[in-house]
Amino acid sequence: VCSSDLTPLVANVFVLTVTLAVIPETLERAVGATGEVHDKAAAWAATIVVVASALGLRRFRRLVPYSLLVALMAGTGVYIALAGVPGVELGGSFVAPALFPWGAPKASVGVVLPFILAGALAAFNTIASGKVVSMAHDVAAGRGAQRRSFVMHGAAQAAGAVFGSLVGTVSRVDSVPIARLLDHRGQAPLVLCSILVGALAFVRPFVRIAAAIPLSVSAALLAVLLVLILIHAARGVARESRVVVGFVVLPALIPSVAWIVVGSSLAPTAQLLANPMLWGVLLALVLERVVAARRAQ
Repeated sequence: VCSSDLTPLVANVFVLTVTLAVIPETLERAVGATGEVHDKAAAWAATIVVVASALGLRRFRRLVPYSLLVALMAGTGVYIALAGVPGVELGGSFVAPALFPWGAPKASVGVVLPFILAGALAAFNTIASGKVVSMAHDVAAGRGAQRRSFVMHGAAQAAGAVFGSLVGTVSRVDSVPIARLLDHRGQAPLVLCSILVGALAFVRPFVRIAAAIPLSVSAALLAVLLVLILIHAARGVARESRVVVGFVVLPALIPSVAWIVVGSSLAPTAQLLANPMLWGVLLALVLERVVAARRAQ
């Protein structure tokens, strides 16, 4: 699928499929319903404070750029006040990364095939996320930008694998609401922040403090961002005709609904194959062209 195939409608469907599939689990983690958070009362209180802070500060223009930081600090403060200060070992200093900490890489069918599937999904996510960002900020994204995205993303994946990251990364559509909330699209702050975070990742006390941020707080903040972009995509879909919504959008959301019901019970390889992002967008691409062909007759 190339970027030219992703029309605004299909890009909005991509956002809807991703957010609908992720929001339920994110909300469960925010309120401590998944078992990963032991103090549910603190999780609920922190979630309420995070949502109220992030959305409430949007009414004050000068405070909007700081809304996410304030929400993170306020939610963490409430959680600590109710559940206690988490134990954090601040010993240690700079730790240099080790090359191939898991041993020399090994290639086999059982290893290569899942990573090929994951790489294909990550590549598709890169294309779709770039299209969504270009739409949201009214900035054209040419094929040159797409190629650069693939090169940079691939280089980051390879470097991460050398230093022990087995999970990898994907492009995130929640960068759209972050940019909207901060009201800033400059590249210099992003580059400086990336360098700073990358350097601090080798400072053991900083990593331990960052890891001690309550899961419910970070999940609640992510849920706010996902809901904001969900609303943005829903508004875009609402501008379409009823025929398009009924015969293109709604069927394309079926994989996301199925994922919510049975996705967590599937084996890892099955989860890759049944990814709702892929099937939802493919359905939207096919159905959009079918509807357009029938209208042309």
